[in-house]
Parts: sequence; C-alpha cells; structure tokens
Amino acid sequence: MTDMSKFTMIEIGSLEPALDTPYGDYLTTWWDQTGNHYQPPVNLDHLTRLLRVNAHHESAVYCKRNTVVQGFKPNAVLNRATMKAVALDYILYGNAYMRVVNNRRGNLVRLDHLHARTIRRGREEDAYSQVLAGKTIDFAPGDVVHVKMYAPESSIYGLPEYLGALNSLLLNEQATLFRRKYYVNGAHMGFVLFTSGQDLSEEDIVHLKDKIAGSKGVGNFRSLYLHFDGEGDVKLIPVGDFAKDDFERIKGISRDDIISAHRVPPQILAIVTDNRLPATGDLDKVAALYHANVVHPLQLDLMDEINEHLDSGHHIAFDPYRPPGLADAQE
Repeated sequence: MTDMSKFTMIEIGSLEPALDTPYGDYLTTWWDQTGNHYQPPVNLDHLTRLLRVNAHHESAVYCKRNTVVQGFKPNAVLNRATMKAVALDYILYGNAYMRVVNNRRGNLVRLDHLHARTIRRGREEDAYSQVLAGKTIDFAPGDVVHVKMYAPESSIYGLPEYLGALNSLLLNEQATLFRRKYYVNGAHMGFVLFTSGQDLSEEDIVHLKDKIAGSKGVGNFRSLYLHFDGEGDVKLIPVGDFAKDDFERIKGISRDDIISAHRVPPQILAIVTDNRLPATGDLDKVAALYHANVVHPLQLDLMDEINEHLDSGHHIAFDPYRPPGLADAQE
C-alpha cells in the first residue's frame, strides 16, 4: 500500500463558471412599492450592456433599426431622429416611449423620445414615470405614448424578440473572453508536473512549487504539481491541447443562434458564409424577403401603436421598400 504521506500535491488555478449571467428569470413583472411603479420583467440595464458584448447581436439590432427607419416619412410632429431612437428602443427593449408636447392651446406640437431604459409604468394604464439617478419624474396622464412589443409573459411591458438567444449570446462572449485570457496569460501552465525520486531535496521541491504557483495567470487554467518519494524522474503531462479546442465551433454555433433569433440574413450582416449558413444567392431576393417577413411587420406595429395616439392629420407612414437591384430593373 502506498504511503500517502510521501505525496506532495498542489493545485494551480481556480474554477471559473462558463456562464455567470445576472439576467435570471424574465417572466415576472412585479410592483415596486418603493418606487411606486411596476418593474420590467427583464433588467433593462443588462439588456443595454448586452448590446456591446457581441458583434453579431449589435450588428443585427442596428441593421433592423436602419432598415425599419429607411422608408419612414417624417411629419410635423415626429422627425427622423426621434423615429430612429424609438425604433432602436423598440427592437432592443421591446418597449419605446415618447412624450407628448402640446402648446398652450392643447394642440400637439411634437413627440419627444424618452429613453426606454428609464421609463416605468404606474398603477393606471396611462401613468408613467422616469426613474433617473436620485430622482423620479412623474408624467401627467396622457403625456406618454407607450409602444410595446407584445409578449405573453407581461401585460404591462413588452419584451424583445431575441431573448431566446441570451444563452448563446453569453456563451459567444465567454468563448471570446476565454480565448483572450489564454493569449494574455502567457505564463499559464495547463499541465500536470510529476516528479519522483530521491534526487530532489525538500528545498528543491518547495522552490519548484513556489515557482509554479507564482506563474499562474488569470485563473482560467488548472495545473497540478505532484511529487512522490520513489524511483522515477520528472514528467510533464499535458492536460489539454488548446490549439485544438472548440473555439471556432462554439463561436459559429452561437452566432447562428443569435442571427436566427433576430431573423436577419447573414448576407445582410456581411457574414462570410460557411457550411452551416446558406449560400449567398441573389442578394436582391434575400433583401426583399427580409423586408417582407421582418422589416415590414415591425413598421406596421410601430404605425399602429403610434397612430393610435395621433389624429389623422399627424399619422406616420412608411414608403414601400424596394431593393436597389429591383428598383433599377423596373426603371
């Protein structure tokens, strides 16, 4: 039986969760008694930060915003800049808000954008407030136009359409961060260092342990040092071959989930196709299909929701979208 007292063993590196998400359960809208308003079913600050963590997600959001606004007809009460902000909030948060600005006679002058991240609904259907750092601004009934993307989980707020891809989006980010740390951590030690024999003194063993422990990097890699007082030598046993990891596969699969959730064709996002994505094909037909199935329905939703609060003289509208290739062929 082996005398375990002859073993010397240390572990290098600590475990890090592959997915540590604060988004939690996004199915509940609850009443905040302190703020006297309903809290959204998903943390809007998290959705804001999420926009910047993945190139495909950010590109898809802004692509949809640009194509939705492309055919917008500005009028006296709603300009193009405001519509761009409203469309972005609607796609990113599932909610968009505008403040009704009237003149002294009570006639509508314009609609001003209110950042969806800061707006909360009160008890009454037309009660809204803006929650800012250190203060809350309450709006009079009828002063806020709320455009929400219908979601069965909540009758108070809307939800964006891409929530089903949250895990893939975060996995894509974590894969990138893991690989970045691998390159930054030039002193990582992804192996088991095994020594045995009587040639190493206690002082040598302690010195070797200290050197290895001091060489660990940012904590993404786990290494192990073993020493056994018996016959043998020094062995270096690799734990994994990081040159052959699944980085590209994880990035590719999670990317496909993200663009599928947004329903934006990869050709429009300028993604180089691979075996998992369809061939480029006729871009004019791809753009026409994308507009018919994704962009135009969003435009109709925005028109219906906004025009419900406006008189017929101020109704918004969108021009029919024609891809440049099709337009040239018809002229």
